Amino acid sequence: MPVAVVARKDDTLTAAELLARCRAELAGYKQPKDVVFVALADFPRSTTGKIQRHEVEAWLGRR
Repeated sequence: MPVAVVARKDDTLTAAELLARCRAELAGYKQPKDVVFVALADFPRSTTGKIQRHEVEAWLGRR
């Protein structure tokens, strides 16, 4: 199931607004089914600063 993990700059942004934008801009198979908001500093990063996708996926599996 596709899930968008998002670090938002504006706390007023809602999941419903983001999903509506995705429906308007993305093909159906690319649209996330859910949105999870995470603080930018909470994303797991490698020593080079890249976000560790497998760690984010593990978070979602524990949700």
